[in-house]
Amino acid sequence: MAVSYVKFQRGSQAAYDKLTVRDASNNIIKKPDDNTLYFIYPEGNDGVGRLYLGDRLISGGDVVLTAASL
Repeated sequence: MAVSYVKFQRGSQAAYDKLTVRDASNNIIKKPDDNTLYFIYPEGNDGVGRLYLGDRLISGGDVVLTAASL
């Protein structure tokens, strides 16, 4: 049986936005990895943010995230 893992990365919204790459026709040619959790926070505030699995928003929306809110 193959073992798979989920990675966790944290960073700014600007860094996360750079993970999506589009061609000249605006088609997506690269997007965030589906097997990675991304904690994305606005510049200068790492206690507020959003949690994504790949490009799907799981929790957040610029609210303070706690273990209970996830």
